[in-house]
Amino acid sequence: MSAMVWGSLYCLCLGLCFFLCTTPLQAKDASSQEASIKLSKRQDKRQKYLSTSRPSIVLPAENAKQIQILNAWKSAVRNNGRGIELMDMLNSANDRINHNIDNKICFYIRGYLYGIIGCTGWAIADLTRAIEQDPQFALAHKERGICCMDLGKYEEALKDLNQAIKLDPHSGDALVARGRLYLILNQPQKALPDLQKCSDEPVSFIPALPGELPGNYFHAPQYYLSWCYRYLGKTALAQEYLDKSAFPADHAKIANTEYIHRWADKPSIR
Repeated sequence: MSAMVWGSLYCLCLGLCFFLCTTPLQAKDASSQEASIKLSKRQDKRQKYLSTSRPSIVLPAENAKQIQILNAWKSAVRNNGRGIELMDMLNSANDRINHNIDNKICFYIRGYLYGIIGCTGWAIADLTRAIEQDPQFALAHKERGICCMDLGKYEEALKDLNQAIKLDPHSGDALVARGRLYLILNQPQKALPDLQKCSDEPVSFIPALPGELPGNYFHAPQYYLSWCYRYLGKTALAQEYLDKSAFPADHAKIANTEYIHRWADKPSIR
C-alpha cells in the first residue's frame, strides 16, 4: 500500500478519534449550559417573587403586625399536638415554596394557614400567587374571598366568591361565605338562594387542615337563614331555622380544643 494511502488512513483515524473524544464533551457542555440556563431562569423567577410578594403587597408596618400575630400563634400552640402539626405544615410549605415558586398547592396551603392564624395580609398575598398560577383554582378564590371579608374588603370578597362559585357551584364553603357577605351588605334577598341551597341540596364542605371541622358542623347555613328571615320580618321562619341550628351545649368546650376551623366556631354576622 502506498505511503499516500497510509497517510490518508492515518488522518482519517485521527479525525475519528478526535470526534469520538470531543462529542461526549460537547454533549456534556451543552447539557451543562442548558442546566445553567434553567437554573438562571429559576433564580430570576425567585428574585421576582421575593421582590413582588409580601413586601410589596403588604406594607412594612402591616408586615410587622403579621409577624407579631404569627409569633403569638406559634407561642400559643408550641405545646399543643395539633398546633405542632400545623406548624410543621407551615414549615413544609415554606421549604417547598423556597425550592419551587410555581407550587400553587403550597401557596394555597400556606395562604389558608395564614388566614386561619390571622395573618390575613400574607394570606391574600399567597392566595393571589396561587390564582396567578391557576386562574381556575376555585379553592384559592374562595379562601381569598373569605380573607377579604375578614379585612372588610367586601367588593373584592364578592368578586372572588362569585368566581369560586362559578368554578365550583357545589362548594358549600363558598356559598355560605357569600350568603354571609350579602347579610353584612344588608341584602338578605340575595343571601337566601345561597343559604337555602346549602340547607336543602347536597353541597360540599371540605376541611383543609388536620383536625378541622367542616364548615356546616354547627349548622351555619340554617343559622344564617334565620337571620335572613329575621331581616325580612318573617319571624316564624326565622325561629324555625334558628331551632334547626341549635348549637351544642358544650360548644365552649369544643371551641377550646386543639384546633377549630373559623367556620366551625359559633357563626356570627360579622
